[in-house]
Amino acid sequence: MRLPERVEWVASRVGGKDVLDVGCVGDFRRILTGRTHTCPEIIVRAKFVLGIDINREGVEVMRNLGYNVIYANAENFVSERKFDVVVLGACVEHMDNSGLVFDRAWENLREGGRVVITTPTARYLGFTFKEKAGRTHNFVFTPKFLSRMLKRHGFRVIEVQHFGEQGSTNLIGVLYRIFLRFFPQYSMHFGVVAEKVER
Repeated sequence: MRLPERVEWVASRVGGKDVLDVGCVGDFRRILTGRTHTCPEIIVRAKFVLGIDINREGVEVMRNLGYNVIYANAENFVSERKFDVVVLGACVEHMDNSGLVFDRAWENLREGGRVVITTPTARYLGFTFKEKAGRTHNFVFTPKFLSRMLKRHGFRVIEVQHFGEQGSTNLIGVLYRIFLRFFPQYSMHFGVVAEKVER
C-alpha cells in the first residue's frame, strides 16, 4: 500500500472549513520558488484561512503575496473568531511548550472542531543514525506519546497516519520507500487528527 503525501493529506482535511494555520510560514522560500507548501493547498480548499507565525520576515513576505497572515505566537494566541480546524503542520516539534500550543488550539476551536498535526517521528532511522533531530527540533514525538499529550489537553485522537517519503530516486531511496510500505512507523513524518472534547 502506498503511503499518502503529507501536504495532500492535510489539505484533504480542511475542505469548506474555517482554518487557523499555525506556523504557516514554514520555509516561505518554497512559495516564492513554486514548490509544494501546505499553506496554499489549504487556502484552495478551505472556506476561510488565518495563518499565524513568529517569523516576522516570512509573515511580511506572505502578506505581500496576498496571504491572510499575522505575526502571533501559538503559545498565547487566542482569536475572537473560532475555527473548525487548527492546522499544526510541521511546527509542534519547534515549539518551546507544545502543551501551551495544544491548549490554545483547544480554545481557538469551535465545539467538535479538530486539530490536524504533522510532525517528524522519533522512530525515523535518519534521526537514529545522524542525530539530526536535536539540531532543529525541541521535541520529537511518537504517535503514542503525541496521542497521550493531546488527550491531556482536551482532544480525542481519531486518526493517525504515516507519510510516504519523496526524494532520492537512487537505489537506497527506492528501497527505503519499499521498506516503508511494510514498516510505515519508520517514516520521517506522521500525522494526527484529533477532535476537541470537553475537558
